[in-house]
Amino acid sequence: MATLRKKNNTYFIDYRIGNRRTRKNVGHSKKLAELALKDIEVKIAKNEIGFIDKDSTIDKLFKDFVGYSETNHAKGTTTRYKEIIANFSKFLNEQPYITKTSQLNPSLFEKYKTSRKSSIADITINHELTILKTIFNMGIKWNMIRKNPLKDVPSIKIKNKKTPRFLSNEECKSLLANCDDRAYPIFLHC
Repeated sequence: MATLRKKNNTYFIDYRIGNRRTRKNVGHSKKLAELALKDIEVKIAKNEIGFIDKDSTIDKLFKDFVGYSETNHAKGTTTRYKEIIANFSKFLNEQPYITKTSQLNPSLFEKYKTSRKSSIADITINHELTILKTIFNMGIKWNMIRKNPLKDVPSIKIKNKKTPRFLSNEECKSLLANCDDRAYPIFLHC
């Protein structure tokens, strides 16, 4: 519950969440103060005030996501997700002060990209970032994290993408001539 108070021609909004009391100076205009009061009331109703607990441990988020994946995805997909989580967790072990989802930020993921560059291809790093972004989006839905820390992290630009090469008419005829009875209809109608 938020209340509007006036002291010395200045309006204040006073509200309490849990055991924490906050008092905000909103200026001299009564109209603006009333609008600010309504804004605070909406934010309180939506649990969007800054100190509301939406901060889970990273390990708990990953564990919950793996459980979700085991229920909703193919076994191979879950295995790949576990590998990506393990890679990111190994990186986080080198940052022992980061344990909560609120501590994740774009700068950390830039360091992660740099650390992975020495061992895997850029396109694989981009794939891992996409999966991590998906995990954090689920964390938002589950009220375990306030916002996705990967939202403003750009993908690595892939240089020298190979354009696909298509078979010439002669190569197509040769392919069909060398197909067995099972493969012939497949390649004929492609």
